[in-house]
Amino acid sequence: MISIEPSGQRFSNQIHTDPGTPSSRAIHASGNPARGNYICASDAFTRAKCGIEVTSVRARFCDRSGCTRNLSRAEQRGQLVGKGGDSGAPVYNRFGGGAAAARGMEVAGTRRDNLFAHKIREIERHLNVRVLGG
Repeated sequence: MISIEPSGQRFSNQIHTDPGTPSSRAIHASGNPARGNYICASDAFTRAKCGIEVTSVRARFCDRSGCTRNLSRAEQRGQLVGKGGDSGAPVYNRFGGGAAAARGMEVAGTRRDNLFAHKIREIERHLNVRVLGG
C-alpha cells in the first residue's frame, strides 16, 4: 500500500458503497473488525455485498510475490465475494440510513467465498494517516 499525495484536492468522509449505482455512505466511525463480525465490501467487479463473516483477524495471504500477514479474512459460503481487480475496495459496516464504519481495504481472495483485507488501523499506521468520521 502506498500513499498518493494529491495537490489541490479536498477529501470528504464518504465511501462509495456500490460502484455500479453509484451510491455512498458517510464514514461516522472506524476500527478494526473482530472475529465473528459481519462486514460489507464494495468491489469494482463483484459489486457491493454484505453479510461476509470475519473468520480471522490474524490471517496470512501468500502468492508469487510473497506473503502478507496480519490481515482480516472474511467468508460468505457459496457466494462470490471477490475476484481479480477488486483490490482496494473499502471494507465497512453499514449503520443508520446512510452511515458506515470503516473497517479496512480489500487486498486479495483465494476462493469464490472469501476475501482478505488490511485492517483500518494497519492502514492508518502504515500511511501515517487517521480516518476521520462525521
